[in-house]
Amino acid sequence: MVSCMAYQNYAICTEHTTDSCIVVKEHKSQFVLCNDSRLKVEKIKVDGCLSDGKTGQHKQCDWLFVIPKTKQCKKMTALYIELKGSRIDKAEKQLQETVERTKDRFAAAKRQCFIVTTRVPCHDTVVQKMKKRFSRQGLSLQIKTGTLKYSIQGGL
Repeated sequence: MVSCMAYQNYAICTEHTTDSCIVVKEHKSQFVLCNDSRLKVEKIKVDGCLSDGKTGQHKQCDWLFVIPKTKQCKKMTALYIELKGSRIDKAEKQLQETVERTKDRFAAAKRQCFIVTTRVPCHDTVVQKMKKRFSRQGLSLQIKTGTLKYSIQGGL
């Protein structure tokens, strides 16, 4: 069951950056955000900061990047990132929980989810079904092994 309790402490968990390359990594999984236009991106640490983490009951993704509107993308974009070993089923739950708990704050945003694993994801059919579940909620999902690079499209 997904909790409806929203996160409260965005300010202390958010770093604003205009770096041209924003990298988050855990173990051998890495997500790289290419920010050639040097937009002001919000880099939010979810797991261990934004989440309360006290009860251990809440599952959440590792990071959330918020990209402002651009010429090419008329909406703000929220990127939900889970850096994982090989358990993409667990990653799916963590992403879903975070999307649910941030739905009010990012209701008008284009929302995209990413799982970066250290091992090749399970069978293609499992991945395709997972992508369909996300799609039904208006979310896109990308799964990649090792390093996933995402480029921000367009400038201010």
